[in-house]
Order: sequence, then structure tokens, then C-alpha cells
Amino acid sequence: MSGQNCVRHLLAQGVVAQVEYCADCGVLHVSMESITVRFRPTALRDLRDTLSAALASFREPAAAEADCAQSQKTLQ
Repeated sequence: MSGQNCVRHLLAQGVVAQVEYCADCGVLHVSMESITVRFRPTALRDLRDTLSAALASFREPAAAEADCAQSQKTLQ
């Protein structure tokens, strides 16, 4: 799992990250700019679930302020 002799196959690429898979070591390589983190598939699935849960409960500060302002107008 050193990543030095891996033959990577590109699975997906976005604006800020790309994911490659090495069949020899069975590891997914997630790269963002100059950082690459290697994950076993089960660990990456867990990270996906954790990030999805965080994003589902995250509220943009501007949206939260707008909701608060709207609630105050309704109460008046």
C-alpha cells in the first residue's frame, strides 16, 4: 500500500479532487491538489457517509440568517 508502484486507473475527476484505483494494492487514491490520501474501499465508503451526513445538516450562514429574519417578520 505504499503507492509508489501502483498502476492507477482514474475512476472520477471533479473540480477539486480525483479518485483513482489500484487493483494491485486494492486501494483508492483520493487526490486534492498536492495531497493524496489512500483509502481501503470500506473506509472511503464510511468517509462518504460521514461527509454526506455533515452536508445534510450543514446550513450556509447566509441561509440561516435569512430564515431567522423571515421568522422574525412572521412573528411581527
